[in-house]
Amino acid sequence: KAGASRSIEITQTSAKDKIDVTGSAILSEKADLVEITLGLENQASTASTAQRENTNLMDKIYRAVFSYVQKESVETVTYELSPVRNWKSPSQELIGYKVKHLIKIKTSPSLAGNIIDGAVNSGANQINSIVFKLSDAKKEKIGNLAIKEAIRDANKKASAVASELGLKLRKPVFVNAQYVSVQPIYR
Repeated sequence: KAGASRSIEITQTSAKDKIDVTGSAILSEKADLVEITLGLENQASTASTAQRENTNLMDKIYRAVFSYVQKESVETVTYELSPVRNWKSPSQELIGYKVKHLIKIKTSPSLAGNIIDGAVNSGANQINSIVFKLSDAKKEKIGNLAIKEAIRDANKKASAVASELGLKLRKPVFVNAQYVSVQPIYR
């Protein structure tokens, strides 16, 4: 789940007849987007062999992933070729090369398990992260709902204060809507 929080400050009338209240709201919504970072790390005695083996295995992983998502939903986030040395030997001799290739997949949470299973069954040996999020459209929608809830909360508080003091509320003179955050809630 992810939540949205907005804070509303309403100030009414002039300096002598002023009621300041702060309203807040916290809303929760199920994530509608997941970002999975996975891939492959392999090692071989030469750089060209390590790269060739990585390319062959990554092709299988890509085929598995593309059976669930479009190519536009996948991007390479890491591609590294680095020497592997024997750090225990006095000369730190070169013993091979390592290739690491990671991709990020953006998809619906309902497909996450199938994508991960397919990638692992195709040779993926790196699952670096699985992050559940709200899409931009859902963030905006829940953020706007949080503003409305915060305004209602502020209005209730102002009404209670005015009622207790025997005052009548007028239209607010100043409203400050502050967006606080949208954050994943881990369970």
